[in-house]
Amino acid sequence: MNPKTQRLHDSRLSKPLDKSPGFHFIGIGHPTDSGDIPSVAHTVNSERLVVILQIVAFFAGLADFWISKFIIYSDGISYLEIARNYSEHHWALAVNSYWSPLYSWLLACARTLAGSNDRWELISLHVLNLLAYLGALALFRPLIRALGPNRGFTTFAICSYCTFMWAGLALVGMFRCTPDMLVFMFVIALSVLLIRYLQTLDARTAALMGALAGVAYLAKAAMFWVGLVYLGTALAKRSSIKNVLMMMVPFLIFSGGWVLALHHYRGRWTLGDAARLNYAWELDGAARTAHWQGEPGDIGAPLHPTRKIHSDPDIYEFSEPINVTYAPWYSPSYWYAGISPKIRPINQAKLLAKYLLYVVVLLFHTPGCAILLLGAALSKHLRQLLFRIRSFWLLLIPPIFMLLLYCLVYVDSRYVAGPVLVIGIVIIANVASLNRQAQESWSKLGRWAAVMTLCLALIPDRLAFIGAILHIPSSPFYDQQTSIAREMRTLGVRPGDRIAYVGLGINAYWALLDNVRVTAEVPVIVKRNGDLVNYIQDDYSNTDAFWHADSKTKEEIFALFRENQICAVVSDVVPFGADTSGWQKLNGISMTERSVISDVYVKMLGTGTR
Repeated sequence: MNPKTQRLHDSRLSKPLDKSPGFHFIGIGHPTDSGDIPSVAHTVNSERLVVILQIVAFFAGLADFWISKFIIYSDGISYLEIARNYSEHHWALAVNSYWSPLYSWLLACARTLAGSNDRWELISLHVLNLLAYLGALALFRPLIRALGPNRGFTTFAICSYCTFMWAGLALVGMFRCTPDMLVFMFVIALSVLLIRYLQTLDARTAALMGALAGVAYLAKAAMFWVGLVYLGTALAKRSSIKNVLMMMVPFLIFSGGWVLALHHYRGRWTLGDAARLNYAWELDGAARTAHWQGEPGDIGAPLHPTRKIHSDPDIYEFSEPINVTYAPWYSPSYWYAGISPKIRPINQAKLLAKYLLYVVVLLFHTPGCAILLLGAALSKHLRQLLFRIRSFWLLLIPPIFMLLLYCLVYVDSRYVAGPVLVIGIVIIANVASLNRQAQESWSKLGRWAAVMTLCLALIPDRLAFIGAILHIPSSPFYDQQTSIAREMRTLGVRPGDRIAYVGLGINAYWALLDNVRVTAEVPVIVKRNGDLVNYIQDDYSNTDAFWHADSKTKEEIFALFRENQICAVVSDVVPFGADTSGWQKLNGISMTERSVISDVYVKMLGTGTR
């Protein structure tokens, strides 16, 4: 852009939005036309406010990391074990068609740099989440600069940063043992690059955007389609063949490499099996997470299911052929081979309607958004607001697509934090830029509402968590999984031994620390609760049946365990009043998710694989 064009461009960017009623956000005309993005009038006060809000967001993330740094559960255990296999060059076992690779690659790098330190291994997972959160925070500032209105910037900044902390820490959460914080960062980054590309049509931005979309797919398989929509949206504006190639070639290189690896090691073409299996779990009624035996009967037959060795209670054995800590959740694709999800239009329509409503509820929970919208409606500015938001349509296409993609199967707040954030701040930016004379009192109320919403979303859960772990010896930062691992070693459990679980064997990180294998279990039945949020709900009827069984039945079960070379039985779901004679209660307790605390009991069987 030459100096004369640059001066014209800057003069147009500095015009207040209210003086350009025909202004269109992006996607119309040449970069120097009126289709550019207005920048914030960067006063000293506005810059100081942004810096203060960034500092607050930084320390909020750091505090959440510090509280959560020893939390670990099912998904994180699989990612850590895959990372171990990468760092030890066990490629065939590491390449996994269910778990996306990027998270494990980064964990493997941390393990390689720090060595095989068990305590650091767990903390490194949360450090990675913290770094992704801080990366998202750094990228959020250029997004604020691009979308911030000239009028009402204080309201916009406060509400936007409250929304960022709400989305990053309440919807995703530092305690998550998943790559969702990385995806959160990638959605923000892709949105920033989309804005930049639509302003400049720059080839380097096109290449960076294509590469980032490909890397985002490596973080989560759903991002393949979301990334394509980001690229397609960018190319919707007049783009040269050069820019198309600059975008698509890096995308295909980064994403295609993993697709080829999956084909080489798994013998079939796939982008990943997560969508297919989740569809079968959520809409078709297949057993969730483990132990699918062919139900409901019309979606295929399992080629190699876990082996049911007892009924009432149901007990499954899975020592072969995958030699890992908890095989059913390490490689769901193997145990669910043969499944063929079936589209059920009525179920699909009901599920889509439920999750669309949930997404709308999430958007109205965006800090300050509901109050500001109410003020716009009562001030008779709603029509003007809708016209302004419509001008942002190109920026809104990818996040809306991402929301709809998840609404077809399952919406967890951590999946949609990125798109909810982008849509929320677009709404806030446009409300904040309306005529301030009629809106000033609503703006002040909106700022207070944003802060209160953030506090209510973050503080009670964190206080409850700290309050729970304060009852545990060794301070609020108690590493319970390491304690369990240490106690199991003192009881005689050695690397390579086989363990049976009564309860949540899927969450036994201590077994990975001790290098033992959970090869049989009396499982907790996992279901959805059916509410709007539709969280996981554990059904303990099967484990209760074990604990309430007569002594003869229990001895039969222990004999089955011995036949399968199992040296110990562990339970973390002992009901009140159960007979625990012959069992040893550990000093360590199980705390695999926030505020989920239970005693751990062990029964040694006097045999093993050694």
